[in-house]
Amino acid sequence: MDLQNFKLSDGTNTLAIANSNTSLNTGAFAILVKSNGVIQQCLNGNVNGAVTVNLGAQVNLNTNLLRLLDANDVVIDTIEWNGVTGLEPSTDESIERDPTGLDSATGTNFAPSDFVVRTTPTPGL
Repeated sequence: MDLQNFKLSDGTNTLAIANSNTSLNTGAFAILVKSNGVIQQCLNGNVNGAVTVNLGAQVNLNTNLLRLLDANDVVIDTIEWNGVTGLEPSTDESIERDPTGLDSATGTNFAPSDFVVRTTPTPGL
């Protein structure tokens, strides 16, 4: 699958995930970052084989919402945090699916029980 065909929306802005061909194998993971320096600083470069993609624009995380859209702007997946979700990560923490791959709510639906806040991010696991 080519990540160039997908977009992220923070509820206000929509941006391309990748500006060039970026392949992601079935069952693989991608880590989206502003710069590779973030991976070095937060994860010591350890991404467990995940594909890394530098976003070309800023995502507004203050909206407490991210949506994955396909090339036709159809919402594939949604994640929300803070508020009624019970998912309240601090700086340098992550929200991850647990167990990996569980997705009981697709599209604009969201199931907080599919996720857990990790104090030590585990990308690609």
